[in-house]
Amino acid sequence: VHPDHRREGHGRALLRAVVARRASGDRVTLTVAADNDPARSLYESVGFREVDRRPGFYESVPGVADDALVYAYGR
Repeated sequence: VHPDHRREGHGRALLRAVVARRASGDRVTLTVAADNDPARSLYESVGFREVDRRPGFYESVPGVADDALVYAYGR
């Protein structure tokens, strides 16, 4: 969602549309930086749950790795 339109419910609506269109029993997964609290809060509010942690997945500053969290919706 474009920064000028964040906190207006667009991201939540998009996520809900994705999970509503999934086939019964299918799992939707996504990866997010462990320190991205706004995104994590959004995902959790839609029903995604943390299922894995990937140490050193992102490199935000050369030589400094950041962990990623894997979230899943469904099975």
